[in-house]
Formats: sequence, C-alpha cells, structure tokens
Amino acid sequence: VNLSFGVESGSPRILQLLRKGITPNQVIKSAQVCNKYGIKPIYSFIAGLPSETKEDLMLTYKLMKDIINNCPSAMLLGPHLYRPYPGCELYEIAKKFGVPEAKELREWPRITDESFNESSDPIEKGAHTFDGLPWVYDQNFVKAFSTYARYASYNPLILFRTKRYFMGIQSAIAKLRFSTNFFRFIGIERKIKDSFRNML
Repeated sequence: VNLSFGVESGSPRILQLLRKGITPNQVIKSAQVCNKYGIKPIYSFIAGLPSETKEDLMLTYKLMKDIINNCPSAMLLGPHLYRPYPGCELYEIAKKFGVPEAKELREWPRITDESFNESSDPIEKGAHTFDGLPWVYDQNFVKAFSTYARYASYNPLILFRTKRYFMGIQSAIAKLRFSTNFFRFIGIERKIKDSFRNML
C-alpha cells in the first residue's frame, strides 16, 4: 500500500556525501513504478546539511517536483532541518563547524533541547531554529526552503480536486514565492489561518 523512501536530497553531491547509494534518476523511477502499480510512496527530505549550497537545495526542489509529476499520489515529508547525532560520520563533520559535543550520553538531550526546540514547519506548527546549525550560510533561504519547498512541489489544482483546500492554497502561495523569489514573512499563512478560525 505504501513505501517510504529516505531520499534526503536531490543533489548528487550531497547524496554521495550521505552515502545514500542512489541517484535522482532512480528516485524518479521509483515514483513511476509506484504510480504504475497503485502504491502510494512517501519521500522524506532534509535541508541544512553540512556543506549544502543553495544550488544543492534547488536540485532537491526539482526532484521533489519531478516525484509529484511522475506520481501525483506521492507524499513528501520535510524538508526537515538536519539534526547532527553523535556516533556517526556526519556528526564528526558537523563538529568541525562548531556543533556542541556531549562528553557523556546523558548530556545529549539537553543539547538537543537547546538547539532544536522548535518545529521545522512554521506553516503547520511554529518556527525554525538554527542554533545547532552553525554552518548554514543563508539562514533566511534555508528557513524559507524548508518551509515552502514541499508545498510548492504539489499541483494546487489536484489538491483542490481532492478536497485538500488549505494545502491547495498553500501550494499556490508557495509556487508564487519560489517564482518571485519572495520569502519574507515566513509562516504568516498559518497565522492568517489561525486568525480566521478564531473569528468563526
């Protein structure tokens, strides 16, 4: 019925860094096969990885759109902000950028709480934090990307036809933001929605 894929990035360079062992073309092929056999795939993505550039993120955005174009029923998760965890190679890279290191395992929950205490999707829940990502070169863009890339990847007409009205509106707004490169007032859509609900 469902298949979940941890794709993480649409950039071949970042995929190699993560040792995913996959290519963007293979991801697109998986969407085509799932669509052919009526399986609903779920693809997850990450933003804010060490050494990731704006060009890498835009390749991720392109892959997300290609997935939806090849399998309209696909679900996209994220892009969630990267969280470095001790004990893995990527954490060793993150430490070089100044990510705090826990001397004992019991210290790690405190570091995590201090650095990642807010939602990664301000449209749905709240705001972002970059306290634990000192290498992020353009916080405003990464914040906007992780907020709007998923919504901009969907076709708003299909969302309206399937009665996902709020997401359809978000998709149309997100597409407009990407086409005009306007990412100010991030998350204001959620505040408008909440205000509207409170008036009813």
